[in-house]
Amino acid sequence: MALHDPQTARRESVPNPGPTAFRALILPDQTLPAPFAGRVAGITIAQRQRRQLLRLGAESVHEGENPRRGPVLLIEAGLIADERLLAAFLAEVQSRSWSRGPAMAVGPDGTPGGLAWLPAGLAAPDWAQIRREAEPVDLSGVDTYSPERRRRVPLLWQRPEDAASARKAASALLAAAQKGCLDWPARFVHPPIENAAVRLLWPTAVTPNMISVLAFLLGLYAAWCFATGALWTGLLIALAVGPIDGIDGKLARSRMEFSPWGDLEHVGDKIVEYAWFAGLAAALGTGTAWALAALIVCTALAEALLGEFYRRMTGAQLDDAGRFERNYRLVSGRRNTFFWSLLPFAWFDAWHAGLIAIAVYAAVNFFIMLWRFFVRLAEYGRVHSAAIARNLDATAYEKVFEDHGEQESGGEASPGPRAALPPAGSLGAP
Repeated sequence: MALHDPQTARRESVPNPGPTAFRALILPDQTLPAPFAGRVAGITIAQRQRRQLLRLGAESVHEGENPRRGPVLLIEAGLIADERLLAAFLAEVQSRSWSRGPAMAVGPDGTPGGLAWLPAGLAAPDWAQIRREAEPVDLSGVDTYSPERRRRVPLLWQRPEDAASARKAASALLAAAQKGCLDWPARFVHPPIENAAVRLLWPTAVTPNMISVLAFLLGLYAAWCFATGALWTGLLIALAVGPIDGIDGKLARSRMEFSPWGDLEHVGDKIVEYAWFAGLAAALGTGTAWALAALIVCTALAEALLGEFYRRMTGAQLDDAGRFERNYRLVSGRRNTFFWSLLPFAWFDAWHAGLIAIAVYAAVNFFIMLWRFFVRLAEYGRVHSAAIARNLDATAYEKVFEDHGEQESGGEASPGPRAALPPAGSLGAP
């Protein structure tokens, strides 16, 4: 069965399992050792399961006691399951008719158990009885690709039994929280710092939103330092904001602690980045510096708008659209790469030359991404629209040159495929 198609389900955070209302029950499996009662990545396994189930749309989550009203999704107490596996199982059972009996997951390890689905009106039996009666739902076909993390992420399906196995599970959760397809500082420099900080923050009351606010305030302070001439202080703070900015996401993903306010972080990042360039221009105090800063901001903003349009159009990120984009992302013009490239110029006190270099970097980067935007958008149009495919074939430049050559040699140009036109009267209709 097709549980996940990376070409059509490129958006994450969690696939939408469907509109069917359900309740959830966390139930121990008496045939297995007692579940680990301690904390894993800062929260108990039961807390993690509750947060996952509520994000999947459960009306309520019960522990150990049957909610008595179905349908009911059962999850084994003590199981750390990847949210993609939970979503895939729920989507599969809700897409079928299970009115005659229960369904049970067959996990990635090939063992039945962990998740079960009880139709409306059925009392919650024990796990042994469900294994005897349930129809299996194989989860081995769930794709490991995570659009939100822009890479393949192993599917977690673990049952910690002691402190040692809990530490291994926590390490797996932290590794799974790492995003892929990053610029070189975020890929090679930031992760060790981020991971150490996240481990320290797990047992604390610090939330991801607090880290986001801290990064934003530090970013504004760096802009103020740039503007007042404390260039080295501003640059060092700007470089430090990079790993701090990655801590909140890892903390949220590893502790299942998401908030709608997290979406505003990207807006704050752009405000801070553009303020840094304005601060540098103010410190240098020349019209050329302001023109360079404006060029950097405008090209960076234009490239961000290209990416946002592509994401909304296709459901995927332009940086992750193909092999070229993923490889280029390592050196693409971003806040991290811009300000790390400024470092050698700062060392020789050549701040103005550094701003010129960043402006050239930003302009070249924009045109490269503009090229890839049109290439990938054309590919998407060909796949998803026959009319767009016909238009692209009919207006291809190599086709125009071929027809022109036939005309010059005295031959009659081939009519070729005609462009697909909208229905008559559809343009300009009120």
